[in-house]
Amino acid sequence: MKKLIIILALVGALSLVSIASAQFSSLQTWGSFGNDAGQFYGMSGIATDTSGNVYVAELDNRVQKFSGNGEYLTEFNIPARDIAIDSAGNIYATVNDSIQKFDSAGTLLNTWGSTGTENRYFNFPTGIALDSLGNIYVSDMKNNRIQKLDSSGNYLTSWGTLGSGNGNLKSPAGITVSGNYVYVADMGNYRVQKFGLDGTYVSSLGSKGTDNTQFNGSIAVANNPSGNIYVADYYNDRVIEYDSNFGYLAQYTGLSYPTALVLANDNLYVLGSGDYQVYQYNDDIHANFTANVTSGFAPLTVQFTNLSENADTIAWDFENDGSIDSGESNPVHEFTTPGNYTVNLTASNANGTDSALATINVFENVVFPGYTNSPTDLDHNGLCEDINGNGIVEFDDVVAYYANMDWMKENVPVTLFDYNNNNIIDFDDVVKLYNLL
Repeated sequence: MKKLIIILALVGALSLVSIASAQFSSLQTWGSFGNDAGQFYGMSGIATDTSGNVYVAELDNRVQKFSGNGEYLTEFNIPARDIAIDSAGNIYATVNDSIQKFDSAGTLLNTWGSTGTENRYFNFPTGIALDSLGNIYVSDMKNNRIQKLDSSGNYLTSWGTLGSGNGNLKSPAGITVSGNYVYVADMGNYRVQKFGLDGTYVSSLGSKGTDNTQFNGSIAVANNPSGNIYVADYYNDRVIEYDSNFGYLAQYTGLSYPTALVLANDNLYVLGSGDYQVYQYNDDIHANFTANVTSGFAPLTVQFTNLSENADTIAWDFENDGSIDSGESNPVHEFTTPGNYTVNLTASNANGTDSALATINVFENVVFPGYTNSPTDLDHNGLCEDINGNGIVEFDDVVAYYANMDWMKENVPVTLFDYNNNNIIDFDDVVKLYNLL
């Protein structure tokens, strides 16, 4: 077992990503020790395809394919340390001292490299990642460098030499590409380094320790579309989340020797090599919204603000009739006809949907006796302070309110003129309106 853990401490992981989450809210696990389908004997790399399927590389043994929820699908005889999947489903693997490319059925297509120190030669390649152009980035661990190849396996560039200074590397393991940057788990230096796509050093984070900005075995790194960075902290049994500039955001503890991780379809998948399980963190969806006003005279214009958590898509149904009226995050809608409307917001992500409801009360216009304009709600707080409808709050509004209190009780919706919130029209409302002058 000790030997296995030491070997696992030398491997990394690719991150193909598709979510923009902050903290995850629920957890499930799958897998156990063994050689049967769905079991693991050594866990070293993980990736996902565009359909959300999960691929797990068992150290120099095989690659198993699962659904996004852990259902075993198939396996490939690929003795990979780490893997990456392109948009066509092709599998790229670090195998021995080479890079191998397989089609989606596991048929070998190409092999690049062999043992050595020259360009496109490798000495224990571990982490592998792809950029949006299909270029291949490889952590050449024992050569203490990163090599970059094009999609045909041709050498493009490399960077890194043994050391602890900026841009130096010591046993680089996991690697991921986020936009125009490459993040490397510089395991031997207990840090993560950030580079440009050409290898230009940008910044770094980490030292040996247990604080939120320290690591004890920074073995793997992943990212999401927002640019947040996730680091597998092997001996501290945790994953730490940072923003793209290494600002601390969250951490996920209680893992068992996390060796690799990937984000896909609102899930964070982490390989726990100590207990031979895949830890699957989910984003629970929570629909929520506010309206700047919930009652008023027709036509009533309402500004809605989406406050949903972990939503990939949202859909507004302003009349709750099953028709989608808007997919905007914060729409403005005008209710032209008097009535009571139930507004339904449906928020969705890969893990499900949730809905939130609110009632908008739209009343038929009224005009106070002796006036020509309808009252208005100037500050959109659900109360009509402009009684005479001339666009300002003035003493004449107080006079009109006081003179028509009996008429109001029979002819206007109380909620729009109940300034003291006691559900009746009374003299205290007159006082409160006067105090607004």
